[in-house]
Amino acid sequence: MQTPIGELVKVMDRGTVTLPSKFRKKLGLNKGQVVNVIQVGQEGLFIMPVDVSPKKRVADWTEDTISEYMNKVRYTLANQLRSEQARRAW
Repeated sequence: MQTPIGELVKVMDRGTVTLPSKFRKKLGLNKGQVVNVIQVGQEGLFIMPVDVSPKKRVADWTEDTISEYMNKVRYTLANQLRSEQARRAW
């Protein structure tokens, strides 16, 4: 098998691999960041950074459309039906 040109790294205890700094810098990887490791064929791995931080869902009734606002505040159709039933019962 011909080895592609790249960086050679050693697999350490418990499978730890240190990614070369030039790749970490290029991908913007920092300590503690999550990456997705995907097997490619029988002999390769693909490593891709993943953003697992929760997305801010700030609802702004002055900026958002009605559907965007309702989605952000998680106001579902079921909630709407319940509020209609409560209003009728009132």
